[in-house]
Amino acid sequence: MLLIGSDVAYRTLTGKSILGAYNLAEIIMVGICVLSLAYTQRQGGHVRMEIVVNKLRGKALQFIEIIASFLCFTICALIFYRSVVDAGVAIDINLITSGIIAWPAWPLKIVFAFGFFLLCIRIGIQLIQQIRPLVVKGRHHAL
Repeated sequence: MLLIGSDVAYRTLTGKSILGAYNLAEIIMVGICVLSLAYTQRQGGHVRMEIVVNKLRGKALQFIEIIASFLCFTICALIFYRSVVDAGVAIDINLITSGIIAWPAWPLKIVFAFGFFLLCIRIGIQLIQQIRPLVVKGRHHAL
């Protein structure tokens, strides 16, 4: 916010933008967004189909929640895997951003992969929490 606010003030006063501020703001925003995904998942802040889920009860609700979490985990794991591959390539070729100032892009690729790694862990924990009551409940019936 300080960078963009400073850029706007500087542009208002001088008619010119701060050199590289726009590109740096893009880089910072990606990092902030991807690193907040796991926290947002923990807080239940992601978009859900509440209209459908609110009408379900009991086993049907548990089943849908487990399937949705499993699909989400699978998709995020694939994104994590691909972002690790992309980060490796970016490091190998010393990838830089295009723009007035050539910022290194490979650290951003690593941050992106790490953000999805954290999200996979969070969704994995959530999935275990959803499955565990079914497994524990099943064991008590066997006794």
